[in-house]
Amino acid sequence: MALHETIANIQITIAEDLGVEKRGAFYDSTGALRDMVQNHALQLLCAIGMEPPINSHADAIRDEKLKVLRSLKAWTPETLSQHVIRGQYAAGSIDGEAVPGYRDEKA
Repeated sequence: MALHETIANIQITIAEDLGVEKRGAFYDSTGALRDMVQNHALQLLCAIGMEPPINSHADAIRDEKLKVLRSLKAWTPETLSQHVIRGQYAAGSIDGEAVPGYRDEKA
């Protein structure tokens, strides 16, 4: 049975135990969508969803990753809220140490 016949959906949660750590200006101008999603989450999605490549050469792996990307359904303004949850983290604590919220981080 092929992989695409056995997986209904993939949900990727990007959770970190650190703040923006002096990357605030970068995130305010670029955004996490451009940084985390297109650089990291899509690579993870491709690695999970691709069929085994015919060999371990970069071209064969790229071809399988492209098949995954081409199979994705495009989001529309009407369907976006059904598929994406956005937010900013608030102040709290990690391992008992107080940490600032996103808007309180030092740029």
